[in-house]
Amino acid sequence: MAEWRYVESGHNPADHITRGLTLTELAGSHQWSLGPAFLIQPPDHWPSMPKTEESDCSEIKKSAFIGNDSVPSNPLPDPGQFHKWQELVQATVRFLYGAASTGTDLPKEASDYIKAEKLLLAQAQMDSFPTEVRALKTGHPIPHNSHLGSLATGLIRVGGRLRRASDLDLEAIHPIVLDPRHPTTKLLIKDTDQRLLHPGSERVLAELRRQYWVLRGREAVRKHQYTCRDCQLWRAKPQTPHLADLPPCRLNLYKPPFYSTGVGCFGPFTVKIGSRQEKRWGIIYKCLTTRCVHLDLLEHMDSDAFLLALRRFIARRGKPLELFCDTACRAKNLLSPQSPAGSSLRGNLGV
Repeated sequence: MAEWRYVESGHNPADHITRGLTLTELAGSHQWSLGPAFLIQPPDHWPSMPKTEESDCSEIKKSAFIGNDSVPSNPLPDPGQFHKWQELVQATVRFLYGAASTGTDLPKEASDYIKAEKLLLAQAQMDSFPTEVRALKTGHPIPHNSHLGSLATGLIRVGGRLRRASDLDLEAIHPIVLDPRHPTTKLLIKDTDQRLLHPGSERVLAELRRQYWVLRGREAVRKHQYTCRDCQLWRAKPQTPHLADLPPCRLNLYKPPFYSTGVGCFGPFTVKIGSRQEKRWGIIYKCLTTRCVHLDLLEHMDSDAFLLALRRFIARRGKPLELFCDTACRAKNLLSPQSPAGSSLRGNLGV
């Protein structure tokens, strides 16, 4: 049966494990190897347990503090939890008529949705302009450095010089002021951009200013369109491909024209000879350095017609050192080693 007793910190050998000892201290008679000194004395001289009872002081008066901290509750939903303006308005209507109501139980009147929009705008202004809202509610003048004025109950509208414009609505004459950093304003900008099918920033800003005056509105619209995937998709520019280096045959700068020549055929074309119609083809020779062009006519698409056209080209333009062509079978057969018709040309042309 084990019995635990109290040991003071100065006589406790276990404290030396954490504090550490030198070799000189361990070499002598130390309590780490011998134990506490009071163990060789009778138990009556051992340390006694400390008293933990506190004495009551008659001069100390006991007191208790009881407080009530009231936090104003906002029944409206949080705009930061929604991705669309319509969903936020529907959720606000649902809060007004009870959170337990389903989507089929929502009212169909437009006045309910207009009321929900005004409540959301009023809450956004309360979050963004608390000083102006308190001043207007209490009847005090707004700060001198503020350009805001209240023209409707619960909403702050911007002032202006269009009060005598009878053909304009109240929203156009005095638009509702909104902070661009508020989530409600961001949802309005996103909704307007989607309804207009992602136009330019000026078009979105003009549509917003028919009802709302967003502070630094142009910057807020551009910031939204910079992060909108659809806007980036419509405004994306095609990637310019990296072109390879030009081949040596196109860099003969100090050589005569048609020094390196490319040849190709095109057609056929229908021509009328007398009372009959025949097919004719065209052949084009192009200098690979100067881009000069020589055109000729082929009566037939065979090796003999190609050879005659090549001889006419050499007689007029000079003998090319290199001749490049596509995968035309007629030209390949003519210039092949087994072709006797082109044996006189292969020795002089580098083809």
